[in-house]
Amino acid sequence: MLLKLQRFFFGLITALILLFILGGAEAIQALVTTIICTLGITLIAYIPIAYLIGLGIEKIFYSITGRQSSIEMTSELNSADQAVVNYITDARNAGMSNEIIRSNLKENGWATEAIDKAFSIVNSKNK
Repeated sequence: MLLKLQRFFFGLITALILLFILGGAEAIQALVTTIICTLGITLIAYIPIAYLIGLGIEKIFYSITGRQSSIEMTSELNSADQAVVNYITDARNAGMSNEIIRSNLKENGWATEAIDKAFSIVNSKNK
């Protein structure tokens, strides 16, 4: 949910900046006027547009930096790997150190690759 709001606000800010650059204050005034005159009904169109702009900005950012978004990383997980991510998150919230978490996972038969992948996903979400 937070990531969706973040995308929306990035898109909204970008759209407003582009409107101001391309059309000046009159373009922003026209946008606000359409929202007011339609009692907000035009927001049905403007909100998805702002979200899509934010999604585009996110895709451009990740392609330039070469990193992978946390949503893409999480979608590649199967349910067992997701359980490791959830365990790491819960254990950290309970105050456990990374070493103890790793040790517990290894004692319970988890592969080092799965543990490392889960830690990288949790770390990327916390940035």
